[in-house]
Amino acid sequence: MTIDLSVPGLEALHERAGAKWSRYAPDVLSATIAEMDFPLAPPVAEALHRAIDRADLGYPAPGTASLRRAFAGFAARRLNWTVDEEQIVLVPDVMLGLVELCRLIAGPGEAVAFGTPAYPPFFNTLHETGIGRMFVELRPGGSFDLDALDAALDAGAKALVLASPHNPTGRVLPRAELEAIAERCAEREVWVLADEIHAPLTLPGATYTPWLEVSDAARRCGVVVTSASKAFNLAALKTAAPAAGAASRSA
Repeated sequence: MTIDLSVPGLEALHERAGAKWSRYAPDVLSATIAEMDFPLAPPVAEALHRAIDRADLGYPAPGTASLRRAFAGFAARRLNWTVDEEQIVLVPDVMLGLVELCRLIAGPGEAVAFGTPAYPPFFNTLHETGIGRMFVELRPGGSFDLDALDAALDAGAKALVLASPHNPTGRVLPRAELEAIAERCAEREVWVLADEIHAPLTLPGATYTPWLEVSDAARRCGVVVTSASKAFNLAALKTAAPAAGAASRSA
């Protein structure tokens, strides 16, 4: 099957209502990298057209069994990840899921840590919640500085927000590095909130390891928040982000 990666011309792009092309004047070229410029996959477009034909745009059901089953099937086929369907809930998007988890875990005056550079909303959205932030500077090649991570954990970080694969570097964290992070966090009873939204976009030559498949330690201290939005251009739908909870299988 040939994948259509053609991008419309600027005139057509400026007709779009999404943030990338509607935020600025038409004479400004929005140069952010965004998969939203590519065409929808035909099965996605067909499903949306069927929903529109049914006028089926009402409130979504909260975590239907069919959606949980579909996500678990995709995770098994594409990501080599065995997901417990009963551990899946729905949130509007990954950032909201992370924010609410941070609010649940970190109390007043407490902080969460994440590696830098980082996805920009990690800086501003988490700050707006009133939760403190600890920045763990990554090494020049993008790997975690484990000594810096130890320092943040020992300083009282209540959670580590982990982008895996990493955004913005695109680096796919190797299993050994994930294992080392998991051991450190589990030992200190620090939660790892793994943002794995880019997992389906891992390129040949790299091996993505789902956080909840890394080790028993990772399962004890981890929650994965993911979505179809990055891989399938669904960000505006706001209902495609399952949050897969800790212990995807019995440890």
